[in-house]
Amino acid sequence: MNKFDIVCEILHESSKDNKKFTWGQALVVNTKGGSKKCSGCVLLVEDKEKETSTCGIIGTVIKDPPNAVCGYFVPGAPTTPDKFNIGKYVTANEAGLIMVDGGTKCGNCVRWSKDNSCGIVEGVLKSDNCCCLWLNDKLEK
Repeated sequence: MNKFDIVCEILHESSKDNKKFTWGQALVVNTKGGSKKCSGCVLLVEDKEKETSTCGIIGTVIKDPPNAVCGYFVPGAPTTPDKFNIGKYVTANEAGLIMVDGGTKCGNCVRWSKDNSCGIVEGVLKSDNCCCLWLNDKLEK
């Protein structure tokens, strides 16, 4: 089990008493009209010459950035090699790197309702918001 899985497991267990988490506790982000995915993360380093996209903190090439996401997602435009010192600060497993068609967002989470509410996070959550408690029925099995 990686660090991201442990945090999510603790939060999932804590949610069983029907209390909802705040946005800060659930690490809710505004994906700015998209979803959480490597291609929309400032930690992705795009090298146009080599035609590669490398995660700046995992230190490996991400082969399918629009369909990959991890727990360290920071919304924004990917950067370039001259602006980011790529390292192997965490492994892909420790980061919780997963492949999800189109990335993660409230709109494709089993906990989200079309009335902009969530079963475990308080407040109004738009379909393009996302948190660290995202769950898809395909991944749960």
